Amino acid sequence: MAGKASFGSSILAVPGEPAVFDLAVDNTASVPDVFSFDVDGEPSRWTTVAPARLQVPAGGRGVARVTCQVPRRPDPPAGAIVLRVAVLSRVARSRPVVAEAVLRIASFINVSADLGPPTSTGWRSGDHTVTLRNQGNAPVVATVKVRRADDDLVVAVQPATLAVPPGSAAMSLVTATCRSRLTRGPEQRRAFALRVEVAGVPHIPLEGEMLQVPRGWLHRAPAGG
Repeated sequence: MAGKASFGSSILAVPGEPAVFDLAVDNTASVPDVFSFDVDGEPSRWTTVAPARLQVPAGGRGVARVTCQVPRRPDPPAGAIVLRVAVLSRVARSRPVVAEAVLRIASFINVSADLGPPTSTGWRSGDHTVTLRNQGNAPVVATVKVRRADDDLVVAVQPATLAVPPGSAAMSLVTATCRSRLTRGPEQRRAFALRVEVAGVPHIPLEGEMLQVPRGWLHRAPAGG
């Protein structure tokens, strides 16, 4: 190829924000040349080069502006990747050169959690599930804690710690158990509250209840049946 191409130092890309930097192209030929660009691999989906065709005089240097807008989603993950741009010469079509730069993708946290079902029903205990979803681009570790529970209720979480890769979900089983038996009388509602903690973001509050019913209620035939 009748030229050379180079980036500067490594580049920091914050997902959702444009990272703009220069690609220098030197024309080492004795005649003017026009250069075009081809971004390799996955970065081609969110990388543009302008102008698309760069005119550089003989022995001169031109600069193209490269813009990487990494999407704010789990893929690509946080970390370093190599950005490769093939630079094609109109004069020497069969001999492109490749410019490479290290693109450091910053991490971001985007987590959500829910409790299902909000209300369980049973004579002594009921089960719930905490589902944690990680829509960030880096792994997270979450802790599910019992914040409060009615006096007659014992709440257990298993597992209490969840490690969730980007773009994935994980679940904890929550069992709410009443200390006392209910053999007759009206049903009783026993409330509890949880907190999901992930470093770097506000904790996520969750609330639920266990509806305790008399023992015979679970075996009662439907009215009119």
